[in-house]
Amino acid sequence: MAGSDDWLRAMPKVELHCHLIGAMRASTWRELAHKNGIALPADPELIYANMNSRPADPAAYAHAVVSMAPDPDEVYPDPSFSLLTIYDTAARSVVTDDDFVRLGYEIAEDAARESNVRYLELFYDPTTFFPQGVSFATITDGLIEGFRAAERAYGIRSRLIAAINRAESAALARELLEIVIAERRDEILGIGLDNLETAGPPEKFAEAFAMARRAGLKRTAHTAEHDPHARNIVTCLDVLACDRLDHGYFILHDPAVVARCRDAGIHFTCSFTTSRRSWRAWRRRSIKAMHEAGLRLVLGADDPTMFPTTLAREFAIGRDKVGFSDQTLTQIALNGIDASWLDPGEKQSLRREFTREIARSRATKETV
Repeated sequence: MAGSDDWLRAMPKVELHCHLIGAMRASTWRELAHKNGIALPADPELIYANMNSRPADPAAYAHAVVSMAPDPDEVYPDPSFSLLTIYDTAARSVVTDDDFVRLGYEIAEDAARESNVRYLELFYDPTTFFPQGVSFATITDGLIEGFRAAERAYGIRSRLIAAINRAESAALARELLEIVIAERRDEILGIGLDNLETAGPPEKFAEAFAMARRAGLKRTAHTAEHDPHARNIVTCLDVLACDRLDHGYFILHDPAVVARCRDAGIHFTCSFTTSRRSWRAWRRRSIKAMHEAGLRLVLGADDPTMFPTTLAREFAIGRDKVGFSDQTLTQIALNGIDASWLDPGEKQSLRREFTREIARSRATKETV
């Protein structure tokens, strides 16, 4: 129903799981690549429309407790464009301070206009750009300048999560934390751990996370997304001292870990849409089961332009393909406030704002 779709788009939201390069517009990638002399493997619009990372070895997931069978009604393109390969190529196209200003502005603009996001915490991996000779200050200050312009235009507040690429070394992670701490900006609220989970176990980065904790930085990590166990969740909580967790679908393999996270009120930022398209149905089943197990969920768009999706579309998938009620989707939107790294007073104010607007929009929806 159109009215229901309008309601989901208009619902105020918080975005806590979105990656810088994965949110770059296709048109922007094309223009920046041309400007900076980067050869493209194909037109970005074609790449994004056909993004489909190669499936993993099925034998490694034979014991999955949630069926990983693809939806027989969904048709997938050949796995010609893999997320991580395309991601690296796209990152090389972003070089100058103006490039980062543009990305900061456009990502916040898209979130605000397409999904009514009021507050955004954006993952960015500074070390991705270091080999190109781009400095931490160029990257960070450019994004912040773009954020500020978007806030003036759309009212969206945006902050940064400096992410560690787990495919890189522990030494590089420590180097990144030294830079983040030495060149701290108020807009950097914490650190994350991303990239393919099987490329680097969380304990590898224990020292970097300890540095972050001592510096007063918040902490999150992608976990139980690719490794079919719940063990990395325990490590992220006990060793990395994470404040919240990203993905977490394989938590369902261990009821004791589910109970622990439920009782502790740990928030999980989840996404139905992934570049590994054959896993999308499994994602939907898993997120539904996580909700039914009483875990606190927050929806994110992850890599919205590359998949492609939007945060509003993730909410629509929750309604249309998972069966989440309006009440559940409202609670998920409010969970985003609780899981955010805003200070308590800001959370309280934003919750009042969201509750008031959601109640008003639901009343309007019911009269349509």
